[in-house]
Amino acid sequence: MKYFSETTGKEYESEEVVFYRNLIQAAWLLNKPDATLLDIFCDSGGKMVLVFPKELHKKYAQEWRERPHENKEKNNG
Repeated sequence: MKYFSETTGKEYESEEVVFYRNLIQAAWLLNKPDATLLDIFCDSGGKMVLVFPKELHKKYAQEWRERPHENKEKNNG
């Protein structure tokens, strides 16, 4: 299905994109030099959704998984 973003002015096919609801991950991806934000909206549950090209997601998915994670136990004491 084809969508047009009134926010970004970009058109995209729903089959060719990834919908991010994790704002930390979306912000991380937006810091990439080739990041392309296709759309941003709130879903029916009131959650913010950012839309990125599927190819961009594939390019950086492994890097996201391998990034350093904060040690949660360190913050509990």
